[in-house]
Amino acid sequence: MKRIRNIVLLVLASAAIGCEQPTEVSTVKNLSARDTDTPHNPFGSEGSFLILRGPTERLPRLLRFHLARLLSSAHLLHAQPELVQRARTPFGPAWVFVEGDELCLAQGHGGAVACSQVKRAALEGVTLGTFIPPSRKVPKPHHFLLMGLMPDAVKRVAITSGRRRAVLSVQGNLVSASAGWPILIRRLIRLKG
Repeated sequence: MKRIRNIVLLVLASAAIGCEQPTEVSTVKNLSARDTDTPHNPFGSEGSFLILRGPTERLPRLLRFHLARLLSSAHLLHAQPELVQRARTPFGPAWVFVEGDELCLAQGHGGAVACSQVKRAALEGVTLGTFIPPSRKVPKPHHFLLMGLMPDAVKRVAITSGRRRAVLSVQGNLVSASAGWPILIRRLIRLKG
């Protein structure tokens, strides 16, 4: 978990470097649910995340074991987390689930994960930033990806990638973008009213 937080911080901190415009933005489609279980919603009867109000799904076993290792969660080794939902983004599947008192967002391929306390997530959402680290072939970090799980009230997200700015639409509580340089969320734009 500490390693993922460090990577996310590195992505956010490096956004101050001169960068190029994000190359892609997302639209997200929910995939059909496979189960009909609907466990207790920790966000109350109104709920803060529409994506979590449908029937729960099951994390694939190998992904669950991988996430258990990343999160140091013995619970995930033996049981499914609560309120599991899968969505498709232009950058592959995303998994949203509640693990204990945290709301988590995981990449479906690559297996990166970010979690936030449920109360904090209801206000700020959960964001996950990844990149491909430097190598002999490419001596600097590259292929930056941002995925965000936003509360229902957030309809758009203002981002910066280097000197370029963009506003992304939130679809099904999710937003994502890809760029050759770090991507920083500047502001969450909420529904007025």
